[in-house]
Amino acid sequence: MSLKKRIVAACAAVIMACSLVGCGNKTGYIMKTDGEEMASGVYISLMLTEYTNQLYTIYYSGGELADSFEKQKVGDQLMSEYLEEYAYNTCLEIYAVEKKCKELGIELSDEEKEEIDDAVNSAWDANKDFYEEMGISKDSLKRIQNFSYLTTNLFEGLYYEGGVEEVKLDEIKTYVKDNMLRYKMIYIKNDADDQEAAKKMSEKYMGYAEDGKTMDELIEMYEEETSDEKDETSTDTEEDKKEDTSADAEEGTTEDEKTEEDATTEDDKTEEDTSTEDDKKEEDSEEEEKDDTSDDKTESDEEEEEKTPSELESEKYPNEYVRDKTGFEGDKFIEFIAGLEYGKISSYNDDNGYYIVERLDMSERTEFAEANKESLISAMKTETYETLIKSLCDAVEVSKNEKSFDRYNALDVFERQDKWYEKNAE
Repeated sequence: MSLKKRIVAACAAVIMACSLVGCGNKTGYIMKTDGEEMASGVYISLMLTEYTNQLYTIYYSGGELADSFEKQKVGDQLMSEYLEEYAYNTCLEIYAVEKKCKELGIELSDEEKEEIDDAVNSAWDANKDFYEEMGISKDSLKRIQNFSYLTTNLFEGLYYEGGVEEVKLDEIKTYVKDNMLRYKMIYIKNDADDQEAAKKMSEKYMGYAEDGKTMDELIEMYEEETSDEKDETSTDTEEDKKEDTSADAEEGTTEDEKTEEDATTEDDKTEEDTSTEDDKKEEDSEEEEKDDTSDDKTESDEEEEEKTPSELESEKYPNEYVRDKTGFEGDKFIEFIAGLEYGKISSYNDDNGYYIVERLDMSERTEFAEANKESLISAMKTETYETLIKSLCDAVEVSKNEKSFDRYNALDVFERQDKWYEKNAE
């Protein structure tokens, strides 16, 4: 089976729940530590899941798909070798995270347990035959899903409010001050048919800025101008269609007028027949008006409550962008913005187009740190967390079941998968 066909096949049987799978008793264990075994199916399922992920990444990024699994590579490494290495390291991570959570008293909530059970049951019901053929059981499926939740819980238990290494709000505010860029922008994309158009547009809007227009005014003007251009294009297309059908339109005029007259007469009749009923409805509506106003207010309040603190804070600053410089290292555009004076409208261009930009003072958004606390903690501590997990994995001492590693090498696992697909192909 070719790799392109595998993408389709993987969608059907693997992508939905392969990240959940585990192994059954027939496959034994792949490794153990402190007497605790890791089922071989966990190792198998991790390879299957990552294989699907890599196929999608290669396919949609325009990478090269080999004509066989044996030849497929991830970067300079053979896919089979990469998957075995990935699965082994993730098994170590499962041990490490479970142990650290137990040490800190971090557990799954009842709601999380219910979600896990629902996901496991759904996956098993949909793919039971595939799992059993591959040596996959519900027990290990559940262990991997538990691990997914515990990884998040461990991060939160370390760095969120009340955590062992809680990140304080003052630390978050300092991070925002040092790393976040706040700005407004107009992006003028290069026109393949007119290389000078974007440049001329940029120069025109910089001229407006020099005349005293604010950035918000420039953005509004640009949106109106580009919207008008789209409308003109749409109108031109419609006019062409009208020219092609003008004869038919003229022939239909009399009938249209007749239809309009009939409709008008019918409307008058309907209006007369329902006038008494409308008067009654109007009286009733006066009684209900107060209740309607109350209902509207309640619905509005509910909509506000559904929005996240981040969304509510952001709505106070229309047309603004906020970017974390640490995530854009080497980005020339971000470096350009970082070098601007506050409030000065400037222009920038690259191969894609032209930009009209105004940098703003991040300290003016006083609620930003509190409203975006969780995402900012993630930005601040992800690298630290990954370093911690690596050190925990390095400390895990396992005894490997070499027979299982030999039996469940990637080439054999995917050969077995191919045979299952061929056997069950419709």
